[in-house]
Amino acid sequence: ETEFGVMLRPDRFDVSKLETPPEHCMIIRIAFYQKDMHLAIDSAQTLKSIGFDVFLNPIATSTYSDEDLATLATEANELTPRGVNIVDTFGALSRQRAHEVYDILDKELRPEITIGAHTHQNMDLSFTIAQDILEQKPESRDLIIDGSLYGMGRSPGNLPIELIAEFLND
Repeated sequence: ETEFGVMLRPDRFDVSKLETPPEHCMIIRIAFYQKDMHLAIDSAQTLKSIGFDVFLNPIATSTYSDEDLATLATEANELTPRGVNIVDTFGALSRQRAHEVYDILDKELRPEITIGAHTHQNMDLSFTIAQDILEQKPESRDLIIDGSLYGMGRSPGNLPIELIAEFLND
């Protein structure tokens, strides 16, 4: 089954303008800066009550402290979104920090909440970080790895889906 989704920023769009999910677009990723976390959580509650599946996309997850990540997880546990994503907006995550962020989210989030990874190629680490996260994922948790054809995306690009598909096939 194919699912379509959209991404929105609650600081730029009033979610109360939405009434019912369109037939083929049930997913909304809420992208937000750390300063807007509470607005994002409130918006996610509204969207869930309308019937959307909600993912939280904290922009520039690399800038979050361990305590900030724990707070995000606590808020997410109360909301129970479909997922929380590690968003490497500026390609600034090191392998070590990506591992630490994943560990915190995996430990703190309820098991039914999917963890996702959305990486950028700024430091040419998107493929490596995706591999590391896939290898550290426990069997008990769902994981989503974002990719795009040929790595298309905001310069210098995203994880090339061709690379991650080949890795998964092996």
